[in-house]
Amino acid sequence: MKFTPYWVKETREIKRPDGQSYRVSAWGWSDSNESDAGMLAAKRAQRAVEAFARGDTPASRYSYEDRPLREAVLEKFTHDGVLGAAISRNAYGARILNTASMMFVDVDIEESVNGSLFPGFIRTFFGLRAPASREDQIQSALQLVRSWVQEDPERSVRVYKTHSGLRYLVTHTVMDPTSKESDALLSALQADPRYRALCKTQACYRARLTPKPWRIGMSTPPVEYPFFSERDRTRIDTWISEYQERSNEVAVCTLLDVLGSDSVYPEFEEYIAIHDRETKLETNLPLA
Repeated sequence: MKFTPYWVKETREIKRPDGQSYRVSAWGWSDSNESDAGMLAAKRAQRAVEAFARGDTPASRYSYEDRPLREAVLEKFTHDGVLGAAISRNAYGARILNTASMMFVDVDIEESVNGSLFPGFIRTFFGLRAPASREDQIQSALQLVRSWVQEDPERSVRVYKTHSGLRYLVTHTVMDPTSKESDALLSALQADPRYRALCKTQACYRARLTPKPWRIGMSTPPVEYPFFSERDRTRIDTWISEYQERSNEVAVCTLLDVLGSDSVYPEFEEYIAIHDRETKLETNLPLA
């Protein structure tokens, strides 16, 4: 797993030919020290200035392919001195379980409006196929994971229902998130391509433990990590306090089935317990 301890932000002000002034910021990071992070920040800020002057669009907050995630690590779990899992807080404030070798797969299911956006006679005239219903999509996804499990009697997968789809947890064996085998399985089970890229870059699998804030009537955090000032720390602490209180009213997933052998790799027992407890698995609360 890759969690970088040193972050430095560099901000530059530039003027375009039209006379308008703009502020351009870039982060630098380092596993070693703040100085190296600062040098990288300066280089990336200069590149951002040059790109902005050309009219290029700034990179996304989560550009998975070329940088580590800028997240606070809240808890670490080790076995024999090796980091096996960690809980972090992501950009929109949710607690995330990161695992070095226990595979999570989230499958989003698309919503459809009355089965289609077009009336039936229009679909017939133009030869359009109506989108599959939500239930049909769920059953199709479940068939994929059941087929994979049935190929080997040792395989075991816990299947959860989430707010927007399904979550699988492969429990019988370790998986290397940077390997071709892992990526092929994630692809076969229809994991989001951005998540697949993130697994490679961060060298871990990830599962959200707490709700997305907008699903519980909250905005995203008022400040970004890392928090350099006392004022920023006070603001984020206040936000977290309200977020935790509202999170108590919802669950993140519920267990649908356990497929295959039901075997659990010994190291994973602790992580499964953490996941199921923090997602409020055994409650009847609404999913968020």
